[in-house]
Amino acid sequence: MNLAIIQAEGTGIQLGAGQIRYHKAVDKGASMTESDVKRMQALLADELATLTETLEASLESAKGTALDQARIGRLSRMDALQSQAMAQGANRRLAEDITAIRAALERIERGTYGICAGCDREIDLMRLEVYPATERCLPCAKRRE
Repeated sequence: MNLAIIQAEGTGIQLGAGQIRYHKAVDKGASMTESDVKRMQALLADELATLTETLEASLESAKGTALDQARIGRLSRMDALQSQAMAQGANRRLAEDITAIRAALERIERGTYGICAGCDREIDLMRLEVYPATERCLPCAKRRE
């Protein structure tokens, strides 16, 4: 990536070519570098592949879980329904995680990865290390809860 540094009215810098924006972090911590973004992109892509594979396998295995009420007892049906509900919840969570990772990868492509959706400041690198798909800095995430 060809980098051109442009000063942005006291709010930080903007790195060109891919239009990746980096604002000065208000939180303590290191600013993201191009190599950090590439590392996060690879990590997100790997996680997306893993979660997609897991979700597909889970959905495939759920297809064979039909409840034959004539052949199993009431408690067995209740257990099966509870297990089915738990699997559906886990699948929903996987789908949410996949959506968040795809959104993070899109932010990388747009050049806005690492910029908080709430305050437009740089998300602390340590937070991104823990949850690379996050779209909010810690103060904004706390306010949102």
